[in-house]
Amino acid sequence: MRKKDLCTLAPDGCWGDPCCKRHDKRYENKRLTRKQADELLRRCILRKSGDEIIANVYYYGVRLFGWYFYWKANKGK
Repeated sequence: MRKKDLCTLAPDGCWGDPCCKRHDKRYENKRLTRKQADELLRRCILRKSGDEIIANVYYYGVRLFGWYFYWKANKGK
């Protein structure tokens, strides 16, 4: 089983944990585009934290840096 990245650059133990797990699975399953998966992460964190700034920080973080993890999750498929 491959180790998940779980929002690699984010602090551990925050509201992102369950949201990041779902986000990683969405990157792997290819039913959604990367942008759709990233938007769902933003919405999840917004629901968990109630803080739009935090949700947007995560969203823009994965938009900027998530391409590598998306590519890594899908190479060879």
